[in-house]
Amino acid sequence: MGLDIYVGSYTRYYSGDWELVAARVARELGATFEVVRQHNPSDAIRDPEEIRSIVLEWRSGLAESLASHLPEPLDWDESPDAPYFTDKPCWDGYQGLLLKAAYQEHPGLTIPREIPKDFDKDPAIQRSMGADSQTSYPSLLSNAQFWLPARFPFVFEAPDASGKEVRMASSVSLAQELSELNRKTWNMNEAELDQCAMDGCEEGSPLEVAARFGYALFRRHALLSVRHHLPMLLDW
Repeated sequence: MGLDIYVGSYTRYYSGDWELVAARVARELGATFEVVRQHNPSDAIRDPEEIRSIVLEWRSGLAESLASHLPEPLDWDESPDAPYFTDKPCWDGYQGLLLKAAYQEHPGLTIPREIPKDFDKDPAIQRSMGADSQTSYPSLLSNAQFWLPARFPFVFEAPDASGKEVRMASSVSLAQELSELNRKTWNMNEAELDQCAMDGCEEGSPLEVAARFGYALFRRHALLSVRHHLPMLLDW
């Protein structure tokens, strides 16, 4: 099961009007590529106009419930021609990034060379992402799946437009946290970040390679979310 980042409207996402980067590459090569998603029931609504209506109603309810906690009204682009962006950090890239952030918070622990097979049992992950943990990277290390293009410092659980409970955070806060993580660790410049994204990350790569790759893709898409005022989410 692969892991992808998506930045774009929820209308596009739920209607399937977007293409995974792996699917695009396969199409350009003339190869077949089958997408099987965990959260993709066969009876899901597919009509974009019907989906847009549902999404707008859901967003209105979410905006009302968050109104007293936000400095500006909750809003983003759900128009038919809204752009989208996507890439594939894979699970190694994502877990490598989370591990790098967790070990940065706990410098007394020795970061492993490889991504542990029992990721959830890693001591730094337990301290930064456990039930009673506190972290300086809440938008990254709180198991958020959705990031909204709005300014707020907290993470919360709420139903998404399909009714599924998910954890949501701010893409503005995520971009800030990722910049802070880079400052405290690698201090990579834009050219170095682009190179990390291009180098990729094979399955089983050393943790440091995976972390840099995951970081480059997450930072790029968090900034796209902020710049284009679009939500960001994880898809698998």
